[in-house]
Amino acid sequence: PPAAPPEDEEEEEEEPASDFLTMVKNEPEKSSDRPDNTAFTQQRLPAWQPILSAGIVIPGFVLIGLAFIGVGVALFITSRDIQVLELDYTGVESSNPCSKCTDPNVRKCICTIVFSLDTLFKGPVFMYYGLTNYFQNQRRYGVSRDDNQLYGDLDYFKSPGSDCAPFDYDSNDRPIVPCGALANSMFNDYPVVSFNGRKKVVLSNVSWMGGKNDFLGIAYLVVGSLCIVMSIVMLIVYAKFKDKNQMADL
Repeated sequence: PPAAPPEDEEEEEEEPASDFLTMVKNEPEKSSDRPDNTAFTQQRLPAWQPILSAGIVIPGFVLIGLAFIGVGVALFITSRDIQVLELDYTGVESSNPCSKCTDPNVRKCICTIVFSLDTLFKGPVFMYYGLTNYFQNQRRYGVSRDDNQLYGDLDYFKSPGSDCAPFDYDSNDRPIVPCGALANSMFNDYPVVSFNGRKKVVLSNVSWMGGKNDFLGIAYLVVGSLCIVMSIVMLIVYAKFKDKNQMADL
C-alpha cells in the first residue's frame, strides 16, 4: 500500500470558485477613451526624416533667395510705377493758403490749393485723406455700431444694439439709425495742429498689388539677399572643414 504523507506537511487548500470570479469582476474595464491599437492612432506610421547635408541646405538657400529676389524686384518695380500726388494743407507754413485755418477762433474756414499734374494719371484714380501723428483705432470707437441695422434688419431700427450707446437714442428717446459713434462722427480736421500732425489730400492710382508700397518689395529683396549671403557663408565653411573631416576619418 502507498505510504501515507507526513503529518507535518500541510495540504494545499483550493481557492474557492467564488473568490476567483470576484477577482475577475474587479479587473478594470477597457477605457473608452483609449485609442485603437493601430499604426495611425499609436503614431507608428513610417516618417520621412531627412538628413540635412550641405548638398541639400546650400542649394535650398540659393533657390529660396532667388525666388524672394525675383518677387521683390517685381513688387518694387510695380510700386515705383504707381503715380501718387500728395497735397499738404496743414497750413503751418505762412506761405500755405490754408495757414489762416490754423487759428482755432476762425469758423467755417475755406482755403483753396491750386495744383497741376506733370504727367497724366492712369485710371482709375482714387482720392485719400491723409492724417499723420493720429491713430483712430480705439477699440470702443471701432465697435460702436449695430451690424444688424447695417444688414437691414428692421427690428433693430426700433431698438438699436447696446454697442451703439450713447449714440443709440437721441434726446427725445427716438432710436438713431444708423446708430453708433462710427456713423455719427462729424469730420473735423482743424485740431490737427494741436497734436503736431499733418493733413493732406492724396491722389493715387493702383496696380495688381494695391497702392504704392515700396517697403514690401524692399523686404523681399533683403530676405532674398540674406539667403544668398548665408548660402555663400555655408559654402565657404563647408569647403574649409570638408578636407579636415576627411583626414580625421582616415
